[in-house]
Amino acid sequence: MRPDRFKQVNLVPNFVTAFSLACGLFVIFKTVEIKIVPTYELIHGALILLLISAIADFLDGAIARAMKAESEFGFLFDTLSDAITFGVAPSVLAIK
Repeated sequence: MRPDRFKQVNLVPNFVTAFSLACGLFVIFKTVEIKIVPTYELIHGALILLLISAIADFLDGAIARAMKAESEFGFLFDTLSDAITFGVAPSVLAIK
């Protein structure tokens, strides 16, 4: 029997959350680019990234439950990711 400190850690849900966060941060950076050179292609790209991020946000919880890999860190990381991706990024895009 292995001690608790050696138990298997499932990082897949956290990687999906990190991908969602990366999409949200990229939207913020693209929004800065939109302010410099405004084009509809950049706005559409930012909106598509938000949609992809929403899908990833749905999947990370489903994957964590399916793999029985729910953790307090995953919960807090997902909450932070959601705040940035669905709070800050759309706000910055709307201010554009």
